[in-house]
Amino acid sequence: MHAHGSDRVRIVGERIVLHSRLAKGWTARTPARGTHSEFPGTTVLWDEQYYEVLTAAPLPAGGVRYELAAWREDHTIRQFSVYDAASEAALVADHAAAARQRKRSKVANLSAMLLGHLPDRVQQRLADDLGLFPARMTILSTIPSVVLVGTCVWLMVGATLSKTPSPVPAWLWFFGLCMLADSMVRFSTAMLQNRGVGSVLGTLCYGVYELIARKPELQKTPLTIVREDDPERDLRESVEQHSWLLTLLPASDQLALAERFGFDYRKDAYALAWSLLAVGGLAIATSLEKADERLGALMSVIIGALMILEQALRLATFKRAPAGSVFGVLVRPFMQRLLR
Repeated sequence: MHAHGSDRVRIVGERIVLHSRLAKGWTARTPARGTHSEFPGTTVLWDEQYYEVLTAAPLPAGGVRYELAAWREDHTIRQFSVYDAASEAALVADHAAAARQRKRSKVANLSAMLLGHLPDRVQQRLADDLGLFPARMTILSTIPSVVLVGTCVWLMVGATLSKTPSPVPAWLWFFGLCMLADSMVRFSTAMLQNRGVGSVLGTLCYGVYELIARKPELQKTPLTIVREDDPERDLRESVEQHSWLLTLLPASDQLALAERFGFDYRKDAYALAWSLLAVGGLAIATSLEKADERLGALMSVIIGALMILEQALRLATFKRAPAGSVFGVLVRPFMQRLLR
């Protein structure tokens, strides 16, 4: 028995330990619990013998550590993955292609807050061309409306405490609340159904663009691709799309996701933690001067300081293990199907 590509293998008793630089998409065995029975891990055909993936854990230095054992006869093989030189070469080629695609899509990722307002069919086209996730774009596009309404509330409270007229006009309140209601519906749909949803404003703007840019030639019939139902594949894709939100969950939940789906918190945890830390710093910077006079400003300073403290502790913990956040309570209800 030997490893392929850059993988390393060693035998420990009746188990085979395989260290891989790239995640292979294998899932670990799910032990029996009160709500469900035991579910075997991925079946792997290796040197003309079948094995079961018992564990799949990310390594601190990168890569994944797999533990395999001989396939048990009481389990039924429904489908299997082949581990050989050809499959490893294909995995490396796919990884290189994905890296090139991610490089091309950096600008698109930075524009996700804007692109997430486009109709779902347009978001799906961007997903196919640039490797983006429609659900993630939709979720990110809901942030501006929350910031807008939050700013209006902050300005109104400040004006009320200082007994001055509110600087926020009525039309801005109407626009902000309409966008917030639209964003709440889109956020819930993206989280629960794992798909992109365009905003009313974005759909209208894109419709005007189509009318202006439409060409007289005949429209091509779109190619429709129907994928076979695969619940396990859908769960893995959902973990990938919501990976940045999953870093807010408690460490025990993140470890469970890593064991079953190969979830790696390092991919998005640092960026999100630094972003939250920056938000806390911005709250302090904008409110510190008036903290002695206004209760709202004082509360902003306190909340900002707590956010900075929590994120600093999380950043220090990331070097050795995942760390959850208090914001995880807002995310966990939407992730129940991944944590079952």
